[in-house]
Amino acid sequence: MANWKKVIVSGSQAELNSLALDTALTVANGGTGASTLTDGGVLLGSGTGAITALGQATDGQLIIGDSLADPVVASLGVANGVKKTVGAGSLTVGLETSGVGNLVNAQTNGTGVTVASTDRLLISDQSQNAGTGQVSYIEVSQLQTAIGGGTVTSVAISGTDGIDVDSGSPITGAGTIALGLSNVPNTSLANSSVSYGGVSVSLGGSDSTPAFDLTDATSLPLTTGVSGILPIANGGTNISSYTTGDILYASSGTALAKLGIGSSGQILAVSSGGIVEWINNDEGDITTILTPAAGGLTITDGTGPAVTISVNLNSLTAAAVDVAADSIAIIDANASNGSRKESIADLATAMAGTNVTASSGTLNVSVSSISGSIVSNLSGDVSVTAAGVVSVNSVQANAVALGTDTTGNYVATLGSGTGVTIGSNTGEGSTPTIAVNYGTSANTAAQGNVGVTFAGTANEIELSTNTFTTVGGGGAVTIGLPNDVTIGNNLTVANNAIISGDLTVSGTASFTHSDNLDIADKFITLSSGSTTATDGGIIVAQTASGATQIGEAFGFNAQAGGAGRWGITGSLGNSVGAIVALDQMVTARSSTAAPSAAPRYGGTSGYGNMHIDTNNEDIYIYV
Repeated sequence: MANWKKVIVSGSQAELNSLALDTALTVANGGTGASTLTDGGVLLGSGTGAITALGQATDGQLIIGDSLADPVVASLGVANGVKKTVGAGSLTVGLETSGVGNLVNAQTNGTGVTVASTDRLLISDQSQNAGTGQVSYIEVSQLQTAIGGGTVTSVAISGTDGIDVDSGSPITGAGTIALGLSNVPNTSLANSSVSYGGVSVSLGGSDSTPAFDLTDATSLPLTTGVSGILPIANGGTNISSYTTGDILYASSGTALAKLGIGSSGQILAVSSGGIVEWINNDEGDITTILTPAAGGLTITDGTGPAVTISVNLNSLTAAAVDVAADSIAIIDANASNGSRKESIADLATAMAGTNVTASSGTLNVSVSSISGSIVSNLSGDVSVTAAGVVSVNSVQANAVALGTDTTGNYVATLGSGTGVTIGSNTGEGSTPTIAVNYGTSANTAAQGNVGVTFAGTANEIELSTNTFTTVGGGGAVTIGLPNDVTIGNNLTVANNAIISGDLTVSGTASFTHSDNLDIADKFITLSSGSTTATDGGIIVAQTASGATQIGEAFGFNAQAGGAGRWGITGSLGNSVGAIVALDQMVTARSSTAAPSAAPRYGGTSGYGNMHIDTNNEDIYIYV
């Protein structure tokens, strides 16, 4: 059965008195490795194995033995001038300094000692106590007799221990002998081997192919310190030689290949197989020539290799001419017929002559300075005087074209329209006649004495007055929507629709938004109108099966124990009415005490839900 389990995290503490383990806590994890203990026993450790528990010791007993693997409890015995003192919680062992058989007279810090022939020294008496480990004493006078007297005449060193006599030998009395080291064998050293990069070599030994760890190596000579070809997986090329001009390229995701140098004048290109290759330089250096909008140019074969550019003045954008500021293109004969531009104002100035002046690109004729007639050899109907007066003496028949030689409004021809007929509508001096067709066919006019009736639609359009006695009698019809509007077919609203009241959708509501759906309400009610526990949620569509949208869902499963549970699942269609979560949402609740009841969401099946005891910051998970 699920219950609350306390979680130990950084900063929290475990309650060891309530901690339950499946086995004894090992020494490596801070325990003893023992599941039972003897009352009053002593714990002895041995490496990382289980601690040994001995029985309770009595007054004056110690835990002794030849190793920790075989300890025992025994009494401490003393002899031969050694005494023991057992106190409350203490045991003192030392030499006897007073009484019968004492060996040492007490002194302070070894000072004030005068050596006499009757003074005693401790020795291991091999002649009497060999192999017993017992200690005897000897007086100084006895030691002198045993050692005897004599004179050192020389000191010699033999063997392979590496010790030499440097100077001072032989000596017959006082003197100094200097000893030194030479040819010390490696086996006599405390450290007889060295280790480099994980490779151990004995002193005096050799290893022609040591397996060094390259991560410890520095300044490794790549020309002499390595062999073989470095593969691509290790940052190399897997290629050991090149020809002058070779180019490396990736022939696959895990391989490099060499492309030999091309011929003179060739260029690199991408082949149809997706790799580089040398090709002849006949593709041109220009990849694309674009035609500027309204630039007056036409481009042919803009990607080369032969590009044709021609002038197309018809493509230029039309503009109002400013003769004082605008320029035009010219062919300048004084510059070897080079293309140039010149302002219209300069062109007008260059064109000015006798009785003709130019100002800001405008030509002006000075009539007053001209004697005689401005235009000669005129005869017939038009004459021009020297003062610039033009007289029209007569106009020839049909010499004036309406709309071309005249200005003002005029009507060339009257055209008939629907329900209207026109007679005598062409020709000079004609008298058109206009008549209205009151026939009963379509597109005919309504006669003024005919009545008109307007009909509305129930629950769609209302009419305040729906009948005119005659068309010519006038009147007003008020058309509006009733309080209760019913639309039998599809309703399309081209612009924004503002609904002041509630919007109830009985069928499927579909929202198409160019950006995102903005909802000002703070809460959204799903399964609105439900009176019993039910499922609900949100589906993000990923695919469709016919009219059914299928996607990733976040929803509430009312049947998931307790008060239901939130969760997520995939491949859920929008035509289903329930959700079975693949992964459950974890809830967290806090209080000033440890949890006791099952979680609200999911109840006894609310695995993974959390509880925080704010009194001591303990964390619990329901499992």
